[in-house]
Amino acid sequence: MVLHAFADGAEPHERRSNPGSVRATPVIFAEGDIPYMPPPAEHCRRLLATAVDVANEAPAPPVTRATWLMQVFFAIHPFVDGNGRTGRLLCHAILSEHSPVGIDWGTIPELAARRADYLEATRGPLRPSLPDYDARLIEPIHLMEYVVQAGIDGAARTCARLASLGDVFGRLVDAGLDEDRALIVLAVAADRNARLAEIEHLLDEPATVTSMVVELVDAGWLVWDRAGNLQPSGPNPFRPR
Repeated sequence: MVLHAFADGAEPHERRSNPGSVRATPVIFAEGDIPYMPPPAEHCRRLLATAVDVANEAPAPPVTRATWLMQVFFAIHPFVDGNGRTGRLLCHAILSEHSPVGIDWGTIPELAARRADYLEATRGPLRPSLPDYDARLIEPIHLMEYVVQAGIDGAARTCARLASLGDVFGRLVDAGLDEDRALIVLAVAADRNARLAEIEHLLDEPATVTSMVVELVDAGWLVWDRAGNLQPSGPNPFRPR
């Protein structure tokens, strides 16, 4: 995930703000059917710092704090550009606090896969504050419910992907590869455009991966393309049989 291009222009002043820097100018725009006017620029830094403190310290589950912070971040709209991706990044950071794998891999693609639903979930909390925008009337429960469902759907999709990986891995072992070599072929097949440096971490010793790749190329399991990438030599094993 790319947060933003932080160095993209001159230093912020009264007429211009860097992307990713707290804005120095007013912002007015229409978000769908929401005529939206964020708080004045001079309050953004204080509001943003306070929101982060609340999200870090509130005695609430991670999903509550994460989605609340994302909605408040959108309401503050502290940047000229990059507010959406930064708000989602903050949300994912808090969601992942107690994840044993370090990141909530299921939620991330769901927010992008159902773009229209995601945008509606961010607009719904603002509607109670209209026609005269009043931040005290924002109802973040709409976005909270959406993110929770996205997490459930994302977990199911991730389990399905893992099952597919397991099926291909099993077929590679059945075809005569040991588990280490099957893992290497699986990683290349899943990527379809893998460089050696990207798969060296699969085993404890990168040199072992390198020697196994040479063996797999010689045996016809993998091939090098003209750009120096590894590809499976046969058809994509992830295609339905």
